[in-house]
Amino acid sequence: MVTLGMFYNANKNRVANLALPRNGTVFDYNINQGRNHDENDYYVEAGAKKVLKINGEPYIVRNENPYVLHKAHTLHFQGRGKMKMPTLFTGKNFIGQWRCRILRAREIAKNRVASLIR
Repeated sequence: MVTLGMFYNANKNRVANLALPRNGTVFDYNINQGRNHDENDYYVEAGAKKVLKINGEPYIVRNENPYVLHKAHTLHFQGRGKMKMPTLFTGKNFIGQWRCRILRAREIAKNRVASLIR
């Protein structure tokens, strides 16, 4: 990554940084973090970037006042973020989709029980 960073810094006019928004669109770096290029770029809700579906397309809510929406070319579901896939997935069924939904439902139920116990 250091080498790639050095190459980018030496060739900024020839290399596009996909973490930066361009013309109201962006490539998601990690759904679990508000950061994309800078700290707290995007609004985080329940441990993940806030994503709205508008006409079936994902938009990430920029952490500005007033809020700005960036159309997401991609959403990167890393680690625990994979549990959010069923709520945002718009394509055909995929292998493991039901397992993912069951695990997500179990996680939600566990959090509800934990909040009742407190």
